[in-house]
Amino acid sequence: VSQSRYSLAVVGDMFSLSSRAILTTVLDTLYNQMDKIIISIWLSTTFLTFYDISARLHLLVFALTTIIGPLVVPIASVLSAKDQHDELGVLFIRTSRYSALLTAPTALIVIVLAEPLTRFWVGEAYLSTVPATRCFISYLLLWLLMRIGMNMLIGMNRMNQVLIIQGIGTLVNLCAS
Repeated sequence: VSQSRYSLAVVGDMFSLSSRAILTTVLDTLYNQMDKIIISIWLSTTFLTFYDISARLHLLVFALTTIIGPLVVPIASVLSAKDQHDELGVLFIRTSRYSALLTAPTALIVIVLAEPLTRFWVGEAYLSTVPATRCFISYLLLWLLMRIGMNMLIGMNRMNQVLIIQGIGTLVNLCAS
């Protein structure tokens, strides 16, 4: 009898974690697609083209912020389970540095070279997208540090905090858009 209760408790915990992970993914998808949806509803599709040019250059740099983060999840999980809080701090600092080392130079290069990259890729007619491209990419200089922290929170089974952060970010993006 105790094994079935234990199994039900484990299934309940797994369902709880999975449902929060799915909700986080839904919020992340909504956050990433929100601008396109708003532009397509309220403005002409021509503006969507301009937005998409900046968004694709942003995505090039954003992809780099996602490389190290998932590797932190299992390590943070083990350190958290062993209550090694000092080691978690060291892990955050170390992986944030690696992430910054990988992402920041690329972001700065794309920010500086946004005009020639845009001219080469899509032509002179779309140079008006350069300021938006620079703006989109510049916020990644802050995001690269948050990405590590969010992955660590996931590894530490603190999905509620991740949901709050993701929810606030989505709401701020909706209001700002």
